[in-house]
Amino acid sequence: MNHRARGGSGRSSQAARAQSTAQSREYEVSASRTRHIEGKTADGTVLRRAERIALLACAVVLAVWAVAYLTWPFSNDQGNLAWVGDVVLSGGMPFRDAWDVKGPGAHLMFAFVEMVFGRNEWGVRLFDLVMLAVSAACLRSIVREYAGRGAMRWSVVLFLLWYASLDHHNTAQPDAWAGVMITGTVALMVTRTRLSTISGFVSGVLIGYCALIKPTYLLFFALPLLDGWCHLRAEGVGRTVRFWLASGVGLVLPIALCIGWFWYRGALDDWIAVHLHWIPSSYADVSAAWLNRGQYLLAFLTTERFAPAIPLAIGGLWLVRQQSDRDVVMLVVWIAAAAFGVLVQGHFYEYHWLPIYPPLALLAGIGLDALWVWVTDDGPVRLASPTTTGRVPRDLPVVTSIAVTLAAVVLLGAVMGPFLHVYRLSGAVVTGDFSDYERIEFGPFAHHGGVFPELVDYLQARTGPADGVLLWGSAAGVNYLSDRPAVGPFGFIQPLVDPPDTELRRQYRARFMARLTSVPPRYIVALNTAACSRSPSPDERKLMGQAQGLMRCLDDLPPLSAFVSARFVKDRVVGPLEVWRVR
Repeated sequence: MNHRARGGSGRSSQAARAQSTAQSREYEVSASRTRHIEGKTADGTVLRRAERIALLACAVVLAVWAVAYLTWPFSNDQGNLAWVGDVVLSGGMPFRDAWDVKGPGAHLMFAFVEMVFGRNEWGVRLFDLVMLAVSAACLRSIVREYAGRGAMRWSVVLFLLWYASLDHHNTAQPDAWAGVMITGTVALMVTRTRLSTISGFVSGVLIGYCALIKPTYLLFFALPLLDGWCHLRAEGVGRTVRFWLASGVGLVLPIALCIGWFWYRGALDDWIAVHLHWIPSSYADVSAAWLNRGQYLLAFLTTERFAPAIPLAIGGLWLVRQQSDRDVVMLVVWIAAAAFGVLVQGHFYEYHWLPIYPPLALLAGIGLDALWVWVTDDGPVRLASPTTTGRVPRDLPVVTSIAVTLAAVVLLGAVMGPFLHVYRLSGAVVTGDFSDYERIEFGPFAHHGGVFPELVDYLQARTGPADGVLLWGSAAGVNYLSDRPAVGPFGFIQPLVDPPDTELRRQYRARFMARLTSVPPRYIVALNTAACSRSPSPDERKLMGQAQGLMRCLDDLPPLSAFVSARFVKDRVVGPLEVWRVR
């Protein structure tokens, strides 16, 4: 009996010790979890503070860049377009009175800028900043459909940083303005739950005007067509057809008005000659293999400044997919049309890719914000739709570290370009010497020490407004800034020298020589004898320097060379250029 009592007492003691041990272990686990949560909370607080600092730093860099951007000079493209716009304001017509390869939509925009701001270089930069602000507002309205304020901020910041990374040649381009109009088109469609004939008409007008900049932008008309198709079942055939008709009328309207303008002014044949004959034969790389073009696309997506953001853009696309099947298709078609337009052109200049910047920034911003919320917030990742919230386990330190690193790499890659612009400028401000800064940033277009601004000053001092000047190359900006006329429509001499030797090129040459000999210009500027002594090819001239790559040798057109030798005398040498004065 006593033995049983002692045994019962022992078992009771063992149970008590076991219970005490279990409670102790449970307390330790609970304490560990509490410490882990506290650690996560502390880490989240630090990362959120880092995010605010990063946003502030990006805002400061962009603000300084924007102020400095207003002082940037033209490159050759902006100069050529400004010259055509000036001819239009003076009553002339593109192609007939001022030859250029771009569409009349680009020329009309440059004419509008000069009409508003006058003859200068900063007006185009200011207009470009306004267009950037419009694009940012459109991006914000689109992102608001799928995500919160953080995604809106990051989409806009990434877009602006990527754009600010470009140099003075690839900014203030009509391709960027076309990208803004396409962004507005998408915003008109995805922010409305029902089809609207007004939004369809406005979208058509915007796409139609973009086609007047480059015909390849007609590809974006797939967006309203697709939008109507996605609404067909819900809206019915009648409403969808009215939307499509409104979009079609909007598309045709600016094109028809422009064709009528050219016909009325007797310049329609000149426009047709450039866009239907010269561009296919001499400019567009029609023979390039599509596999090679695809290689350029792959390089663009994997090696450019926003390559690290591609995984985030894919994540952003998946998040949009959780809320709208229609919208995810719209965004994919937006990117595909922009990329295919570049492939069709076949030149892959950096500014050709500008229309793809907004959709990539939009999706990358959504993905970046969702990733940051996942890292810093212990709650669910919340999107615009409450049905898509969910709790994701975050007890993965390695994955969290990778996520933070990816976000940091994306932001550093985006901010590095504009930061370099600001860093170089700050060094020039501190030393008071802007010559090195401008030489690095702007090359021969630098206000201090650039050969083209020096030419402008030289010509203005020695000629009057009626004295013609021939810039034998791609530098019609000198004619524009000096307010001196070119030789007929050929301020941009590419159609006179570029192969092949077509009937159209022979007609252009005959027209040029007739004008040159009947009304000789006061000055002719060409590449100097030393640079031309080895008859360099265009690619070899580009290796010599930027100015050499833009200007041509007189021997490229033998009748011109003979005429200059007989009627002109060498007046001055400006860098790699020779200035010839009429006898």
